[in-house]
Amino acid sequence: MQNFILGLLTDPNEDAAKRSLNVMIELYKRCVWNDEKTVNAIWTGGVMNSNPKIVASACKFFLVLDYEHKSESSDSTDDDAADLLKHHKGSKLTKAKKAYLERAIKS
Repeated sequence: MQNFILGLLTDPNEDAAKRSLNVMIELYKRCVWNDEKTVNAIWTGGVMNSNPKIVASACKFFLVLDYEHKSESSDSTDDDAADLLKHHKGSKLTKAKKAYLERAIKS
């Protein structure tokens, strides 16, 4: 499957190349294909492409290195609760919103 997608990246059809690049980037983000072969293929097929839209997507992949997934630890739930409280800070909390936030913090 990976070789097929890599082959589409070098396809002269711009739509197929763009879609294959998007698939590869999404699979890298989801930690399915997070090996050197995928990154090298994105570099050679994406950054070195003649289509400016494909080059822009590939460059964005390399510039935005925010692909780490949160673990399911207790630290992440504390961070999520803090984000919820920060989001609602300054706004008037109704009983329903307050109950929702308390349930979210406890879980």
